[in-house]
Amino acid sequence: MDGTCIGVNLYANGELMGTDETDHMGWPEPPSSRSSVSLVAEAFISYSASTETIASAPVTVTNTPPPQGLSICVSQSSDEAEESSSGKLDLAGSDLELVLDGSDQTVGMRFNGIATPHGATITRTDVQFRVDEINSESTVLTSQGENADQAATFAGVTGNIYSRSRTAAAVSWSPNPRTTVGLLAPISGLPISLP
Repeated sequence: MDGTCIGVNLYANGELMGTDETDHMGWPEPPSSRSSVSLVAEAFISYSASTETIASAPVTVTNTPPPQGLSICVSQSSDEAEESSSGKLDLAGSDLELVLDGSDQTVGMRFNGIATPHGATITRTDVQFRVDEINSESTVLTSQGENADQAATFAGVTGNIYSRSRTAAAVSWSPNPRTTVGLLAPISGLPISLP
C-alpha cells in the first residue's frame, strides 16, 4: 500500500528543530555550540484510511573544527643554544649557526607556553629561520624533538643539549645556499612528541 508524506519533524538531540509539510525539507542549522549532535527525522505518512508516524534511526554528526595555526617565537635567550662537539654550551650568541661554527655543533631551540589540548593531533609543524650571513656551502641538518612532556630551558651545563632524550622521529633538511641576508628559510614537518 502506497502512502503520501504529509509532514516531517526534524529533531537534534531530542529537541524539535523544525517542521515541514512537504517531503523534501532541508535540515535546519543545529546549534553550533555542540561538538556532536544526534539527528532524527520523523515522517508522517498518510494512507487512505490512516496516518502512520515513522522515525528514522538516529544519526550522530560530529562537528570537527578546522585545524588552527599557531605562531610561536623563542621567548628567552636560554631557549636557544649552541653546543660544541666538546659539550660546551653557548647561550650568549646573537644568532644560531646551523651547524658549523669552527666545528660541527648541536643546536637546540625551545618553544615554551604552547597549550596543546589532551588528545589533540598535530598535523604539521614548521620552523622558519632568517638568514643573517651569506653562505653557499652544502648543509644537511637533522631535526628531532625532545622526548619530554615539558622541556626545560637550556643551562650552561656541559652536554645540556646532546644528552637530552630525543624522539625516534626525525626530519632531514637540506636548505638551499643562503645567498640573501634577511631571506626566510623554512623547514617543514618537524617531529613533535606529546604526552
